[in-house]
Amino acid sequence: MRLFGWIMGGCLALASPAWAQQVPPPTRDSILVTGERNQARAKWVRMESPNFTVYGADEGEARAVTARLERFDQLLRILTGTPKPERANPLSIYLVSGTTQLDRLRRQRAQPGFFFTGYYSAAPTGMLVAADTRWDRLRDRVPRYHDVWLFTEYSRHFLLQNARGAYLPSWYVDGLSLNLATTRFDGDVIEYGKGNPSLAAALESRRWEPLRRIISGDLDHGPLYSAESALLVHYILAEPERGRAFGRYLAEVRAGADRTVAFETAFGASVNTLHDRLWRYKDKATYIRATATGFVAPEITVSRLPASADQLLLDQAAMRIGIVEADRQRAVLKRAEDAVADRSDNLARRVLAQAQILYGAPAAADPTLDALLALAPDDPELLYLKGMRHLMAGRADAARAPAEFREARKWLARVWRADPEYYPALYAWAEALSTEPQFVSENTLNVLLKAAQLAPQVTQIQVTAATMMLADGRFDAAAALLAPITVTPRDPASEQVPALLAQARAHGPADIAQLLAAFRTVAVWKDLNCC
Repeated sequence: MRLFGWIMGGCLALASPAWAQQVPPPTRDSILVTGERNQARAKWVRMESPNFTVYGADEGEARAVTARLERFDQLLRILTGTPKPERANPLSIYLVSGTTQLDRLRRQRAQPGFFFTGYYSAAPTGMLVAADTRWDRLRDRVPRYHDVWLFTEYSRHFLLQNARGAYLPSWYVDGLSLNLATTRFDGDVIEYGKGNPSLAAALESRRWEPLRRIISGDLDHGPLYSAESALLVHYILAEPERGRAFGRYLAEVRAGADRTVAFETAFGASVNTLHDRLWRYKDKATYIRATATGFVAPEITVSRLPASADQLLLDQAAMRIGIVEADRQRAVLKRAEDAVADRSDNLARRVLAQAQILYGAPAAADPTLDALLALAPDDPELLYLKGMRHLMAGRADAARAPAEFREARKWLARVWRADPEYYPALYAWAEALSTEPQFVSENTLNVLLKAAQLAPQVTQIQVTAATMMLADGRFDAAAALLAPITVTPRDPASEQVPALLAQARAHGPADIAQLLAAFRTVAVWKDLNCC
């Protein structure tokens, strides 16, 4: 067996799995079905498990994906030595079919001859992963396209979440994610660390990029970047001493050292020498196949969504991560209005209220939101939408902003009491203080930093917190917050970091206009990986 496998541990790296000792014995898989039987139902179902909320039009497929994702999460925790959180914040997963449905989430075109297999986005207003299952039906692929995509993106999400804002090089995050992408579960047998055939072919047939460009961060996307990053991570994690060297490298870079110098010092060799070693290593790498008997089967709750989900579920998801195109905003609002006129189920009413708040007249959402809140007074999202209704009204009318923002804070504070992990409410609450004298303050900054801790993948939250530090004259603190952020075209919010970091190092204060602009920036993630 060859191509990409590893067997040792390190800082957010892999530990040798001792399955029976590290996890409790498996439990019975429980599935609970909820929802009224006498109402019209959509094709869409929702699967809820400890770490995921999975939406799909095929119940059997959605259930199987949910179970595999939970198993994959347990594998990641064992391999990285990451403890299970006391309370998980489930990640939303959408199983879509074809580019039309992907376009409902975001508008982006692949290069001719390529196609997107999914989408990941993390925004101050929410995060999600989408996977296109259509290709699995058209082509005989093992492992399945959508599994490869989901495992890649969830690995990236998992690493960034558990790094909690500490520096991790993009080549490590991407390389480890790609190494885990082809993980397969077959009963008690698990196989992981097997190379992607297209990346392996790139290493064999194309002239390599200099490793120095990857280590320095000058190259952060493209087939050779992905292939070399995957092989480099595989090489590092294949031997304990190399894993310890990587830990030393991280410590030096986090302390402010130059990335290339720190890498060469930690590994005791020049980048050019390591490049040559990597070339020879590509023919020696192996992957892991093991028997794993200690996984815990998750409890999965199945809900059948109302009929309006066929028209509106993906629009609801798109609004959670941000829609920047005006024509798409108008289309979402029109579909929601039509759905409510046609069916008026609670999902349609919720989506209409959200669209009215974001793209229409916020006050028009009041009757709908009040009726929904009467049915579910502690629903975090409904409370958040009520707060956003007043925040958006205040943004649109400076004269009414103080009163509207004050009302927004009341509702957003109720979200925190209902669900302290609901980070979008913390972020919005901080903006709702912008008309008050205590806006730029220790408390507001602590709220922003709490939101950043809950969602470290959301670069815009860290950018906004750093901008508030600049407004308060905390230049060194702002620089320390910004320096670990990886700048990549995948995450457009990160492209603000170099200028902001230079401003912090030059002790340039931010004014209120710059701070408010940071709160209101919508930077939708872009796909760089497709097949």
